[in-house]
Amino acid sequence: MLTAADLARYESPRGRANVASAVLLVILVADLVAIWSSQAEYSLLGRIDAGKFASAGELTRNDNRQMIIGYTEFGLFVVGVISFVSWFVQAYRNAEALGANGLRHSSSWALWSWFVPVLNLFRPKQIANDIWRASSPAISLSRQREWELLNPPVLLLAWWIAFLVSRWSTNLSRAYADASTAGALQSLDRVWMFGDSIDAVAAVLAIVVVTMMTRRLEARFVRATTALAQLA
Repeated sequence: MLTAADLARYESPRGRANVASAVLLVILVADLVAIWSSQAEYSLLGRIDAGKFASAGELTRNDNRQMIIGYTEFGLFVVGVISFVSWFVQAYRNAEALGANGLRHSSSWALWSWFVPVLNLFRPKQIANDIWRASSPAISLSRQREWELLNPPVLLLAWWIAFLVSRWSTNLSRAYADASTAGALQSLDRVWMFGDSIDAVAAVLAIVVVTMMTRRLEARFVRATTALAQLA
């Protein structure tokens, strides 16, 4: 049975979850705006490629809009990483505090796994799987490894694939860094629209993951504290 000392190590992830979800929601809105902006630029470039007139003012407004959106998306990405990883680390620590023995990695890996090349392709997903399994309110309220028998949902795989594809599309856009013709810039716009679309999907899935995992952790904590109070 979990003890009061075990539960004292638990720190509610609700605050960090709310912050992460709010930032992800803003990222979603920014992605949708970016898709619209890239589509507008794509159309403008199509007109130019067809030999139609585009004023200097129109070109300047387009460039300024794209630049502002690009910087905004980058800033939101940084804030999103900080807020999401902060929640992620706390959730992993809570999984151990709520009875999960034999977690595959230390809590420090919940942080650094996002930034180590190659490992960041699979290690965060492994840790997310473990958080989901170990946060189940239904498994035994004792120090146990029963959680290892549970299967993570398809939701986690969908979120992780969307996240990786969105990062891959960002890297792909660098291949067009020297684009100068209308056709090449349109290709870049297509890459951006694809990447922002996948990023929007990843943001929605990440919000669902944060919300559901937080609810599972809280439900397990409530069950544990209730059971402990009944024994007192």
